[in-house]
Amino acid sequence: MLKKMSTSELKVGMFVADVGRAWFNHPWSSKSRLLTEQTEIQELLDYGIDEVYIDTERSKLKGQAGGGRKPFVPVAGTSGPIRRAASSAPSPVAAAPDPVSQLEAELPKAAKAYGKALDTSKALLAACYMNKRIEVSEVQENVDELVESVTRNQDALSALIKLRRFDDYTYTHCLNVSVLSISTGKALGLSQEDLRILGMGTMFHDLGKTRVPAYILNKPGKLTDEEFSVMRNHAALSEEIILEQKLDVDDQVVKVARFHHERMDGSGYPDHLKGEQIPRLATICGLSDVYDALTSDRVYHKGMLPHDALKFIYGLRGTHFEPSWVDRFVQSVGIYPPGSVVELNSGHIAVVIEVIHTSLLNPVIKIVADPSGRIMSRPKLVHLASQTEGAALSITKVIPPSEAGFDPSHYFNLKEVGNGWPGTAWSGGLPACPGPGDDSERPPRTHEESQVSPHEAIPKEEAARRLSDVRMSIARAADRVKRDPAAVTLLAVSKTFPALAVDRFIEAGQLEFGESYVQEAREKIPQVRGIAVWHFIGHLQANKAKYAARLFDCVHAVDSLELAAELSRRLASESRSMDVYLQVNVSGEDSKSGVSPDELPVFLEGLKACRQIVPVGLMTMPPFDPDPETARPHFRRLRELRDSVCPGLSGLSMGMSGDYEVAVEEGATVVRVGTALFGSR
Repeated sequence: MLKKMSTSELKVGMFVADVGRAWFNHPWSSKSRLLTEQTEIQELLDYGIDEVYIDTERSKLKGQAGGGRKPFVPVAGTSGPIRRAASSAPSPVAAAPDPVSQLEAELPKAAKAYGKALDTSKALLAACYMNKRIEVSEVQENVDELVESVTRNQDALSALIKLRRFDDYTYTHCLNVSVLSISTGKALGLSQEDLRILGMGTMFHDLGKTRVPAYILNKPGKLTDEEFSVMRNHAALSEEIILEQKLDVDDQVVKVARFHHERMDGSGYPDHLKGEQIPRLATICGLSDVYDALTSDRVYHKGMLPHDALKFIYGLRGTHFEPSWVDRFVQSVGIYPPGSVVELNSGHIAVVIEVIHTSLLNPVIKIVADPSGRIMSRPKLVHLASQTEGAALSITKVIPPSEAGFDPSHYFNLKEVGNGWPGTAWSGGLPACPGPGDDSERPPRTHEESQVSPHEAIPKEEAARRLSDVRMSIARAADRVKRDPAAVTLLAVSKTFPALAVDRFIEAGQLEFGESYVQEAREKIPQVRGIAVWHFIGHLQANKAKYAARLFDCVHAVDSLELAAELSRRLASESRSMDVYLQVNVSGEDSKSGVSPDELPVFLEGLKACRQIVPVGLMTMPPFDPDPETARPHFRRLRELRDSVCPGLSGLSMGMSGDYEVAVEEGATVVRVGTALFGSR
């Protein structure tokens, strides 16, 4: 049973079911956890999380009779964290499990292509170290094989990166970045030729490090300013090597090598490019480079879990990388990449086998351990996205490899791969899959399942279709005025719709949502399973600013200095800042909030004292009219105000379901669409 509780009242032994924050805005690797130490409670308090949801049935308070399912713990009689049934004799090692996914079918071919490319990567770096000629044809041949493998299955090569048993970071990094980039490019719909160019550029992107002293590359401690300056030069050196050798490669290959460390806010190097100055292939390389660096063991840090690395990268949205590119990268890699070990809502332990890119929260998994921790002799392959909703399993947390007690690669079809890849699985006992009438073993009904409404029952395919339709309309409107559609952020207005409806659109690839009522958002946001960025788009009262400061990533309706001051004060207590849009009453209607156009200069001056809020643009709401063209003068007026009164602001939040295409034509950077996505309220 879920129960809301003040964080200050938490006790060791309680099971926190949800911390009520998006995954990039809380201290844990997942939203749920059985509290085992007082420090875990303090972490939540330090993050400003003053309310959480606990699961009373999963809590294990001292002196309280156990209820609900058993916690995930090692079976008595085993040593260390290995989840195996205790036995007086060693358990026989079973053959690789029978069920095989589409990804696994590609693994043998993918591993062969990866192995050949790894040899070429070593030869490539060796040639640079010894100032010998680079054999471009060999690199291109290997890149072609990588592209062919990704074309057959987007994720097989990426899975090998997580499960790899190959050499050290020096030789694998360029190859891994190439694999991740080609996979992302495939997901973005790049042509075969562009994928080949991207693959070549990423194979060459770090050649310049062969001219950086080894003591700097391998220094375990922090680099000095002088050393960091030398390290930053490696991107330019990569270009230099390509040009010195007069390699017969496309110009875009050279640009990928030189510009992969450029960042959208100009903080990158070597040329401090900004925004659209950075080639798109270099951006893909940059994201892949950061991801592989974070997830790899280095001399100066232990590799992160992929889940945590994506969380880190998500925090770079809007600063180092364009938000839309980060969203696309997450969509490509998957929230739970292949090889991740996860716990299900039933208590079973599973290994993620394959990403379903149209339903990121519901990958293909193999259930490998029962709720007591016993390893199964015959894992069960489950397509989470294809379940009937009445008894659906879902992922509740990611388990670090050090706590899993087994090697996830055992559960992939690796018998034919070779190169040191294990091809066996743990053994143990597999309980029968519970039938529909076996309530004692059935996964508990979720909050969403117990409160189904017509809105919640929108099919996943329908959510994806509606989202695609709106995005295509935005693209057509942008094209009519020669704008880049990527410059327009779609904000899905989810007010009055339940958490399950939000999850459906997250699974379809939508990540930014708008809410208009603070109380509704306080109840809904903790229930949303997926990654989401939350915008407040309604009229915000000053006495609700403390909740907005905790719940939201952006506020679109700052309409008075009183509200701005209170929001800034509350944000300061949370030790964070927030992007805001300033509401302007362009139409002059008494029923509309916002400052008048004449008051805008004074309003901007007064905001300088509110240090925790960051004005990024203007927002307006035109008079309601079924004819979208009647809104055009108001949208145009807002754009003119921005350009004349506050040219330092780039954002224009304007346009809703009935008129967002007109808003895009008039320069909107954010459109707020509800009915066209979720349906009538």
